[in-house]
Amino acid sequence: MEDVSIPIGPAPGGSERKRGSDHRSEPPLRSIKMEDYLAIIRVVLTFPPELAELPITYHLVKDFDLSLNILKAKIVPGEEGKLVLELANGEEERIMAGLEFIRSQGVLVEPVSKEITLKEEECIHCGACTAVCTPKALSLDPASAELRFDREQCIVCELCVKACPMRVIKVTF
Repeated sequence: MEDVSIPIGPAPGGSERKRGSDHRSEPPLRSIKMEDYLAIIRVVLTFPPELAELPITYHLVKDFDLSLNILKAKIVPGEEGKLVLELANGEEERIMAGLEFIRSQGVLVEPVSKEITLKEEECIHCGACTAVCTPKALSLDPASAELRFDREQCIVCELCVKACPMRVIKVTF
């Protein structure tokens, strides 16, 4: 897995660096990796219209000390909302406690059960889907020029479904 450098505060023993003439400080960068987390769980949250403005992510971070990655979201005041989250940064018990809190607020919590399917026999290996696949779940094999699909990397964002000119990529539930 590739390391990602994100400013998350000073590294131990790090010093401040100055930039520009106004001498503002910039924190040193540290590498974080998903394997540093003890548990990672992907869930779909469905908000009834009256709860669409509930600050759920705030409580997960602040009250349960969880890290979250918003994979997909559609939250509109007054309408049913959907939020696909990847929760991490703790023991599974802490994540489960956070999810139980969400349920107690009236939000439906379900494991991510959608997946992308590809009709390989109908694929023309044009690579159009790879251009929109930011997690790199879809790629073209350099040797054979054939499309490869890594299900473990897929976050089910569904962008590839729209990008496929042959419509051979589908979402299944």
